[in-house]
Formats: sequence, C-alpha cells, structure tokens
Amino acid sequence: MGRIISIFVAFAVIGFSVGVYLYNTDPYYYEVFRFAFEGFFNLVEKGEFTTTSSDILQTMWVWPKDNFGWIIGTGLYDNWVYGSDIGYCRLILYSGLTGFVVFALMFVFLAYRFMVKYPEYRLMFLAFGAMTFIIWIKVSTDILMIYTFFFWLTPEDEDYIHSHSIAPSVA
Repeated sequence: MGRIISIFVAFAVIGFSVGVYLYNTDPYYYEVFRFAFEGFFNLVEKGEFTTTSSDILQTMWVWPKDNFGWIIGTGLYDNWVYGSDIGYCRLILYSGLTGFVVFALMFVFLAYRFMVKYPEYRLMFLAFGAMTFIIWIKVSTDILMIYTFFFWLTPEDEDYIHSHSIAPSVA
C-alpha cells in the first residue's frame, strides 16, 4: 500500500508541476485552467466561491407553457431549443411529467434492485441513486452506464463478489 501511495503522490506532484508550468507559460492552458477552476480563482481573488455557469444557471428555469407540455412534453430536442441547462427542466420539457416520472422511477428501481441483489454494497447503490437526482439539478444526464456493468455480471462473478466482500454479509 505504501508503494501505491508513493506512486500516486509522485504522479500528483509531477502533474501539479506541469500544470503550474503550463498555466504560467502558455495562454491556452492559462484560459483552460482559469475556466476549470473558476470557483477557486474567484474565491482567492474576490473572496467568494462563484462561477459564471452557476450564475447563468439561476436564470435558466424554463417550464412548459401549456398542459400538453406538462403532461407529455414537447419532444423538442433540437439544439438547445429552450436555452436551459437545468436537468429537471429539460427532462420535463422534453418528455413531460409522464416521461420524467418513468425515467426517475427506473433509477429508483435500479438502485433498489442492486441494493437487494448485492446487500454488501447497498450504500454504494444508494449513493448511485442519490447521485442521479443530484446531478439532474445541473444537467439532465444519468448514470445508467454504471448500472449496465452490473447487468453483465455472470453468476460466477456474483459468487466471487459475495465471497470476497469486505462488508459483513446481510441475510
């Protein structure tokens, strides 16, 4: 374990050093780092942790204009047509409350299913479920791809997971 930590620290120091060098010498990387760590730069320079995207996000609350849009959505996925980057707004605008509820329930079901199937890792699947709904505040995306890996497991893989888990087995 000590060797792994040493390698990690060495890579971190090298990566940080290269980043500092590029930030100070290359205008492109200067802008990239300023954008990537905007909140931290604002905290140091202005005394508050803010980002341009978070400020803009506050003005992006766009909701359907009619009952039809609320129930089944508009289906318009065309090139950022609503000008909103808020995940919940976009999901409801695209597929209405009907599609949103079905989509949300699918993630609740997946988290529950895997919590029951792999009780040793129930907190991990609970965290995946929570992450889904937290991430939707910013962007309408999902973590379905994480769950798909667990669908691929064979019975032999599952036996191995259950026999080698760190957590105590729950009956």
